[in-house]
Amino acid sequence: MKAEPEVIATTTPLMAAWLVFMIVGFGIIDFWAIYEAVSDWERFRSSLYQRWAVPTMTVLYVSLLFMFAKGVRQYVRHGGRIVWVEDGRLIYYDPSHVCVPCSDIVSLTYGTNHGVPAIGVFTKDGSKKVIRVQGMSISRDEMLRRLQKICGLPDSAVEIPPAS
Repeated sequence: MKAEPEVIATTTPLMAAWLVFMIVGFGIIDFWAIYEAVSDWERFRSSLYQRWAVPTMTVLYVSLLFMFAKGVRQYVRHGGRIVWVEDGRLIYYDPSHVCVPCSDIVSLTYGTNHGVPAIGVFTKDGSKKVIRVQGMSISRDEMLRRLQKICGLPDSAVEIPPAS
């Protein structure tokens, strides 16, 4: 029988609402631009900006839809879990699943990654993984304490210097 996962953090409803707002808003803008192009084809063909803007916005919108579908799948499949420990492995979603065995974790640090609060996970092989903590149900410090407790690491953590 499989043990229940230890959930560290879940996504917030505000983050999900923001993503839905972005999908709807960007979709309206994209469909409006396509409508404008179709309704006045000569003006569309004469403007270099419009000839590049419509395809670019459409590609961005399809990419955003893909990210939205991945987020919905993550939310439905894992119940909104973003960071959890299952079968001795730290698993987090950023934007795809990353899995690190707890026995390989040497230390945890805190800081920012491109201006976003983050936790750094250092492993025995010298690699560093980054868990961005924006839009999570708990604070970075609480998440760090939970991870240290579950992984059996000392309570002291050093702040990582900001990326330059």
